[in-house]
Amino acid sequence: MTIFAPLFCQIVLGASASLSGLALIAFMVGSTIGALAMGRLIVRLTHYMRVPVVGLIVAIATFGFLAVEISELSFVGFTALLGVLGVAIGPMYPTSTIVMQNAVKPHQLGTATGALNFFRLLGAAIIVAAFGAIVLGSAGDVGGGALTLEKLRAGHADFAAAFRLVFIAGAVFLAVALACVLTVEERPLHGPIRLADAAVE
Repeated sequence: MTIFAPLFCQIVLGASASLSGLALIAFMVGSTIGALAMGRLIVRLTHYMRVPVVGLIVAIATFGFLAVEISELSFVGFTALLGVLGVAIGPMYPTSTIVMQNAVKPHQLGTATGALNFFRLLGAAIIVAAFGAIVLGSAGDVGGGALTLEKLRAGHADFAAAFRLVFIAGAVFLAVALACVLTVEERPLHGPIRLADAAVE
């Protein structure tokens, strides 16, 4: 979304690059708030996995709403939905790291964290490529030379329909993530004393 939300604002909503950046700020602020809230809640909740589950359900619903109401969206409405999406997805960032680190032995923390970051980046690259294929596949023939927003707009392609497919694909990817989260065993979190004791052992 950090890549395709500004494109949606400029191509479909006709916003300027500056306004598109403001819309993206809403998503980033929302995800930061969600991540910070989860970081504080996870040590206080017994069933801490319920928070990301609820967040993913809200995020899937938000993507679904974006797909259904894409022709009726205003810039303000889209920005507000991006904020909601950010808050809903935000808890996954600390949760995935903590759950991964909590499932391994202390001497494996570095390896586990590195593997998590690698697959997170790999997944992001694959999804960006998939979203790009959907959008550019709808562009049709835009002539030679560099691909620009002006050429995309002049191509008379139905980019609203293309981004509808992007939002549907986003919902599908999050549904897969939700299914994976539901299979995760909710283990008691290790405290600093238990980690120290385990390291001595």
